[in-house]
Amino acid sequence: MMIFPQRMKRLTAVILKNDADKLTLKLLDAGVMDFIDVHSPGHELDLGTEGKIFPIESPKTAEDLEAARNRIETFLHNAHIPLPLISALDTETLQKADTDISNKELDKLAANIQQIRDSQQGVQQEINRLQEIHRQISLFEEITELVPSGSYVEIQAGTIGKSRYNSLLSGLKGLPAYVQRGGFDQNDGSVSGNNSEIDYEYSVLLIFMKRDTERIGQILDRVQWKTIEIPSEFRGMKSRALKDLDQKIRTAEKEQIQLASSAERQVAEKQVWLEETWKNLRMNELFSTMQSNYGKTNDTVIFSGWIPAYRTDAAVRAIEEVTQGRCYLKWTVPENNQSIPKKDIPVLLKHPRALQPFQWLVENYSIPRYGTIDPTVLVSITYLLMFGLMFGDAGQGVVLLLFGFLLARLKKNSMDKLGKLIMWCGGASVIMGILFGSYFGNAWLPPLWFNYHGVVSGHGGFGSGGISATYITTIYDILGITIKFGIGIISCGILLNCINRFRSRSWFHLFFDHGGLLAGWFYAGGVYTGFKFVNSGYSALPSAGILLLAIGLPLLMFAAKAPLELRNEQQKTIRKPGLTLKPTKILGFIMDWIVELLELFTNYLSNTLSFMRVAGLGIAHVSLMIVFMQIAGMISSPILSVAVLVLGNTVVIVLEGLSSGIQALRLHYYEFFSKYFCGSGRVYHPISIR
Repeated sequence: MMIFPQRMKRLTAVILKNDADKLTLKLLDAGVMDFIDVHSPGHELDLGTEGKIFPIESPKTAEDLEAARNRIETFLHNAHIPLPLISALDTETLQKADTDISNKELDKLAANIQQIRDSQQGVQQEINRLQEIHRQISLFEEITELVPSGSYVEIQAGTIGKSRYNSLLSGLKGLPAYVQRGGFDQNDGSVSGNNSEIDYEYSVLLIFMKRDTERIGQILDRVQWKTIEIPSEFRGMKSRALKDLDQKIRTAEKEQIQLASSAERQVAEKQVWLEETWKNLRMNELFSTMQSNYGKTNDTVIFSGWIPAYRTDAAVRAIEEVTQGRCYLKWTVPENNQSIPKKDIPVLLKHPRALQPFQWLVENYSIPRYGTIDPTVLVSITYLLMFGLMFGDAGQGVVLLLFGFLLARLKKNSMDKLGKLIMWCGGASVIMGILFGSYFGNAWLPPLWFNYHGVVSGHGGFGSGGISATYITTIYDILGITIKFGIGIISCGILLNCINRFRSRSWFHLFFDHGGLLAGWFYAGGVYTGFKFVNSGYSALPSAGILLLAIGLPLLMFAAKAPLELRNEQQKTIRKPGLTLKPTKILGFIMDWIVELLELFTNYLSNTLSFMRVAGLGIAHVSLMIVFMQIAGMISSPILSVAVLVLGNTVVIVLEGLSSGIQALRLHYYEFFSKYFCGSGRVYHPISIR
């Protein structure tokens, strides 16, 4: 647990070409090196017979391997089969991957599944047609010749020869239509062919969509449809028609489920092969990615990368074990080499698991640049203090604890971190609730600090048992606590900025930053003056000498900022023949100075007063609970009274809990981090099978 990112070292190694593959596997298993592409601009190495190094050719690129691996992941995901565990990867089982062979097998599997998907699509279309006609028939009071007003369907009855009935069904396939066959009349038959076979005629009821009238008419003409009045046997058939359609829909849905299961079985039959191929492709992909950063000469291979200082021994052991000393290793410590840009050095934030939620908050803002302050530990303290002051209730804190615990159990990365953060916030609420004597808005136990509810409701903190009851009796006292808290946070930010600037040897910014020494001097003088004025009953300021020393002197020294900036620019400017720099006018310096002072004053004043929102939300939290308690007290029914209290606590937990979390985060990002945080760092990302 540190306030700076882990120290890094850069390793540049030269090994024999014959050892390259074995060492790659060893480093892949160790997983400690964040590689630098030795061919990228700014990292080229001039070695070899011609003073250059060349890339290592790979039969399969990482992109090809990744594409094949992604195909397998899609198959497994669609079949609800989890991916193999990362712990199952073993470099000793690595074999050269042939993506052509893998893709051929995957193509066969894809073709089989596509046939099933096509069948599913056809079945789904049939379900949609049946459901559409079902909806329309449901609008009828009964099936008669009268079509309901606004209906989208037509009803026809007719007769058709027995031999043509199947042709009718084939023609209607793919259209939303309902066909119901009735009996047949032998007397109306006709002689057909040399066999004198009687072609009996069925009576048929046909319900179809109006939009398909033209297509239906063509089909009916082809099968020699004879329109008749709706026979009595078809009257009163609405319930039967709907029942038949329901049965057809259920049958189609079962077929759909069977087809989906068939697709999953296709994948399950190949599961072992898919998993083994996935593992081999994944390791080959990492292997290829690692070697894409290498360079080579006729006999040697060169690579370079960043390793955390505490893991350098593991890298050295891996290299020496494979090369048996046939290597050249060069270590570079960035603290001793100012030519290495800090933005190029990877950053590793290493904290206990308990602090991971707060590291998550920091990383959401930005990754701190290498060598600058990592505020995770400080944030874990200040964030919980802010949240507790805004949401101080022991009973509601327990609810937050339980909710956070359940959320963390989801085991999803972001939900796990959010759940643990809520658990921490719940714990802070419990502690502050005990200090304030608040338990679901009730004073079941005396407070250990002061009675927050008593102060807000106008009863003061007297007689509450709190150790500070006599000092905190009004809302103004609560506002004073948060103002002092904010002054402490801002002062801490100034101190951290000075540490960052000192470590980076940025002397100009150490003095003239808005979070530098002069700004800190001015802020301290302003805070002293403000407290002196308030404590005197708003009637007296410090003496003129103290004001000059505490405020006037640092403000006067800020006048040197603009001239010094111009001087630094002139020193960095490459002067060409005939090129001269125009001197900045004195008036311009004065205007820059005035603007600087206005920004300094308004920023620090607004930042300090912004911490009053901590008191504001705390007062709002207590006020809401007082309101719900009063409403519950006015209800005579015990059950309704309890219901109001439960509802009130739920509203307060959700509304105030969310507001407190957001406001605590805002105060850190805008009032605290803005004073010192140096972001845009690059995350340490070693290549590893894990």
